Amino acid sequence: MKLQWALLGACLALTGCHVSPPSAPTAAQPSDPESEPGIVCSRAEGVGIARVLLRGEQDRAVCSSLRSIAGKPEDARVVEGDIAAIFALGTYDDVLVAREEDNGERSLVFELTPRATVSSMTFDGVSSEPARKSIAELELTAPHYLDHSWVKKSEQRMLDALIDAGYRRASVQASIPGRGTKETALRFIIDEGPRALLARVSLVGLKVATEKEVRAALRLTVNEPAAEAQIEWNTFAVSSVLYDLGLVDAKVETDTLLAEDGARLDVTFRVTEGPVHRLKRVLTSGEARLDPSAYAPLLAALKLGVPFSRTRVAKLTQDIEALHEKSKRPANVAPRIDIAPGTTDITLTFEISAP
Repeated sequence: MKLQWALLGACLALTGCHVSPPSAPTAAQPSDPESEPGIVCSRAEGVGIARVLLRGEQDRAVCSSLRSIAGKPEDARVVEGDIAAIFALGTYDDVLVAREEDNGERSLVFELTPRATVSSMTFDGVSSEPARKSIAELELTAPHYLDHSWVKKSEQRMLDALIDAGYRRASVQASIPGRGTKETALRFIIDEGPRALLARVSLVGLKVATEKEVRAALRLTVNEPAAEAQIEWNTFAVSSVLYDLGLVDAKVETDTLLAEDGARLDVTFRVTEGPVHRLKRVLTSGEARLDPSAYAPLLAALKLGVPFSRTRVAKLTQDIEALHEKSKRPANVAPRIDIAPGTTDITLTFEISAP
């Protein structure tokens, strides 16, 4: 009578007992279905594993991936490595490891579930041209073997592409008929839903900044879809306008409202400006600094007492680096701002270091 224990994960108990040297394993011979319950990768008499078997596979080439050998005691780390090696072949959905005992002989059994091959891949439910284009641009190619992780990732990629194209209520679901068979046809069922177009862009909370200044930086078009990445970019654009007006503490939050019919989208930028910060002093420092007088013509472009502007600082940073290049003393220039406690006064320091 055979006794079998399924190994949970690949955690095998190690005995640590002292054993006499086992006999050398014999070379595996082609298995006889009548006498052997699977492919015999190795067999040995004596102490330890009597046989290492494969089930669910007719190709004994898998045996070459195993480090578990008959005639040796079980080793949990070796078996874990064997499982990883089998999965790395990319042709199996599952690996179950078990011990079997028959007439005092213990067998280590690897039960394999082969992956099905993909015979075809279709996309059903795509009817509009923008949706078809968004799916086509992904250039999805079916894998030779059915890979469930690839299927899940592809579902998400298609869903993200559809949402970016305006189909914010779209759904994508893979259908895999013939599970457990050697071959399957992969089918993605897509429900586009309505296409949401941008209906309105609102700005709330502006006091110092004018709506005209902020809208000039926006890149959102009414009656066109607005992807999340596009909305995020415009959020940054609003922040940049505020920073150039001295509003260095400004915060911008974005609300999106999808109409009940799913066909209209409103985007609102909610602004908390904070106080205006002004430039109090401009300094240079660092071991690679030139004579301070060399920077004077450039620094004069920054007027003291005016609102701090990140764009002007970025431009001046490039000008200082160009000055160093011209002087044959290249340098890295990093602007640093310090705000005096309890004030809105900014000290700007250009830290100049060797590259």
